[in-house]
Amino acid sequence: MDIQFRHITTNDYRRALELLTQLTHVGTVSQEEFTLFVSKLNSEHIVICCEYYDIEADTTTVIAMGTVLIEDKLIHTCGKVAHIEDVVVDKDFRNYQVGKKLVEYLVSLSKDKGVYKIILDCSESNKGFYEKCGFHQCQIQMKNICLSSND
Repeated sequence: MDIQFRHITTNDYRRALELLTQLTHVGTVSQEEFTLFVSKLNSEHIVICCEYYDIEADTTTVIAMGTVLIEDKLIHTCGKVAHIEDVVVDKDFRNYQVGKKLVEYLVSLSKDKGVYKIILDCSESNKGFYEKCGFHQCQIQMKNICLSSND
């Protein structure tokens, strides 16, 4: 499968929202809000799109995406922690190792930033997938007020 990774652009508006809807509740996001969001991204907040090139149809489609947030810390000698978030693969492209390749790419980006650890939250049903990507359960997550029960 011919896939490429690249940073999200404002042209990804419709497809990015379609993909994220397969992950969680997105709500209404206007083109203007999306454009503003993309314009604020920087080297510490990276959204990666995974494109698939269909040779027969001669088309390129975004089939997956994920986010890395780099957090500066005071601990570990002012070290950095990477948070992997919002990883989603289009339902029609699951079981082709796209998700694993995307997570490996996000981990590589994180390591290039010199982080001392990479963390993520996932549902119990996705635990096995992330274990196959080299992650392991460590402690527990807690949360307080959320906008919806889906988050």
